[in-house]
Amino acid sequence: MDALREGDTFVIYKLDRLARSTQQLFEIHEDITKRGVHFVSLTENIDTSNAMGEAMFGMIAVFAQFEKSIIQERTKAGLESARKKGNIGGRPALTESKKRTILSPD
Repeated sequence: MDALREGDTFVIYKLDRLARSTQQLFEIHEDITKRGVHFVSLTENIDTSNAMGEAMFGMIAVFAQFEKSIIQERTKAGLESARKKGNIGGRPALTESKKRTILSPD
């Protein structure tokens, strides 16, 4: 990012690879725009060198954040459901017999 100069084009593969939140994505975009750098995302086919690209950037960033939020909600719901069924997750505890087997020098 420090090497970007006015007139450069900053190219990424996918928006979600650049930032963890929509806010962070917009902050990065604003920073590079202030420097006179264009932004291109290959997967989403966004090029901010024109008005349509700027609009697409905003819309796709919002949908990317929405998708991330949905995934988080589903994950939390799944974990809660598993806990209610008695599953606590994680690695099973070792029995004393297995501990002795592991620690045995034979």
